[in-house]
Amino acid sequence: MKILVFSSLASCLLFTADLTTVFYIFPFTLPLSFHQKSPLTLISAHSTLRSWLVIESCFFLVFEYLPLRYLTETGVIRVQESMYGRTNPDTCSGEKPEEVVTNTACSLEGAEDIIKTRCDGKKVCEVTPAIFARDPCHDTFKYLQTSYACVPSIHLITCEQSMVQLQCDEGHVIHVYHADFGRHDANICSFRRDASHLQNVKCSNPTDKVAERCNGKHSCTMRASSTLFGDTCPKTYKYLELTYNCLSK
Repeated sequence: MKILVFSSLASCLLFTADLTTVFYIFPFTLPLSFHQKSPLTLISAHSTLRSWLVIESCFFLVFEYLPLRYLTETGVIRVQESMYGRTNPDTCSGEKPEEVVTNTACSLEGAEDIIKTRCDGKKVCEVTPAIFARDPCHDTFKYLQTSYACVPSIHLITCEQSMVQLQCDEGHVIHVYHADFGRHDANICSFRRDASHLQNVKCSNPTDKVAERCNGKHSCTMRASSTLFGDTCPKTYKYLELTYNCLSK
C-alpha cells in the first residue's frame, strides 16, 4: 500500500493510494518510518500546514509518498536538515544483522546540501540513493533522515526568450527558493513549437542566478535565455520555472 502523509500541528493524515481510506492518527508523533521498495518522495502540503515533518527512509528498503500534485496548490518544500548514513542503532534496523546497524558514526558529508539543491522550492521531490556520489560506510545499513517544512510561495513559468518579473508589495523583498531553466513537461511553452524541441522532459538546469540578481529587492526583471542561464540541452525549447516569496524587510 502506498502512503501519502500530511502533517499538521495536531494530527497525521494517511491516505491509501486510491484515496478511499483516510486514517487520522492523534497525536502527531515523530519520526515516521515506512519500509517499502520505492524512492522517497517529499510532498509540499497546503501552506497552512506549517509543522515540521521528519522523514526516515531506509535504503534500499524505503517508502514512498503518493505524488498527488493537485494537492499542492500552495506551498513548496524547504529542507531544514538532512542526514544520509546511520546515527541511531534502532532506526531502520528491522531484522538486520547486528554488525550492519552498530556503526552510529556514519554520515555522508554534504548530504544536506545535495537534498536542498534537489528539493528546495519544489512541490514534489523524489530522492533515491543514486543522487549520492559515494557510500560513507560500506558495511553499514543506511537511511536518509530529512526534516522539511512547507512554506508559501509564488510560482512562475516563463518561456525561453520571454521576460520574467518578480514583484513584491511595498515593505517586502524577494526571496527566491528555487529556479530551473530547462524542460520537465512537454505541454508547457509548447504553442507553435516543433515537437522535436519538446520531447526532452529531463532537461534540468538548477540555477542560483535568479536568487543572486533578485534576493532582497522589491522588484526584479530578467530574460529567460540561454545567454544568462547556459544551455544544457541545445535542441530543446526551454522555460524558466521558479518559486519565490515576499518577505518583510
